[in-house]
Amino acid sequence: MCKNLGETQEVRFEKNFRGFWQWILLFFKAFIVKNNAEVIVTVARLAWPVLLRNALQKRKIILVEHKDDSNDGKPKLYRILLGNYLKYIAKHPNKYNLVVVSKYWKQYFQNIYGTSLQVHVYPNLFHSEKYYFFRDISKKEPALIHLGMYSEKADLKAYLKLIYALKQKGYSCYFSSSTEQEIVDVPISYFPTHEAYVKQMARSAYTIILNRVNEGWTRLVHESFLCGTQVISTGGGGLNDLLACGNGYKIQALDEIWNILKTSEIKPIDYSSLEQFDVRNKEIFVQPILQWIQK
Repeated sequence: MCKNLGETQEVRFEKNFRGFWQWILLFFKAFIVKNNAEVIVTVARLAWPVLLRNALQKRKIILVEHKDDSNDGKPKLYRILLGNYLKYIAKHPNKYNLVVVSKYWKQYFQNIYGTSLQVHVYPNLFHSEKYYFFRDISKKEPALIHLGMYSEKADLKAYLKLIYALKQKGYSCYFSSSTEQEIVDVPISYFPTHEAYVKQMARSAYTIILNRVNEGWTRLVHESFLCGTQVISTGGGGLNDLLACGNGYKIQALDEIWNILKTSEIKPIDYSSLEQFDVRNKEIFVQPILQWIQK
């Protein structure tokens, strides 16, 4: 997004700060950073020091936040500060802006903090044509089920129950990973390149995602659609928008999966609707932000 808005200068801090005193250190480091930017784009953990550092200046500040869910494991302090920040900037819509990745989150934040909160949507954009080739790859037999990228945050209990049931019905399941790792009873496939990962996903009959939190968007689901593999998911957050756009399957319970799998005709993926999130259409999402900046 920043590159599409204009010339950028990036300042990074160590992400894995834990505990109160480490957060104070991060706050101080962010506060003392100097720059000559006309617009500052920040993430939530740095929002307050960036705001205070520039309170008396005319610079506009854009906060980028992908999601808000009490079950995502973020500290209580983080959530309190973010909530107070959004309350404050809702009172100053000409100077402060919030950018989210889907319409779901725009509506979510404005429902809580009011429509005076300036919110723009800038979704994950893809070079769709890079995935066209994979749509012609034959599906593997017996049917292969992709369970998404393995994460410690995944609902492993639900996934293990699903894996066992799928194996009983003759399906082969796997999680994908960009690092080599072995976990008992958890089938994890390591892919050294992005191409290898997408190719295997294209050979899969379905991608099944069971979420515990409301997602921002979910890149993996988007890529699954683009490479020609249908998605079954419990959804949540911006993922609901993506499932609707791609014509995927949104389920409420695991039992619904069996009804889908035993159906011989798979719902067609809506590639035309997904094209709106191609990088060629970036101006559609950039222009409203630029117009706000230029006010």
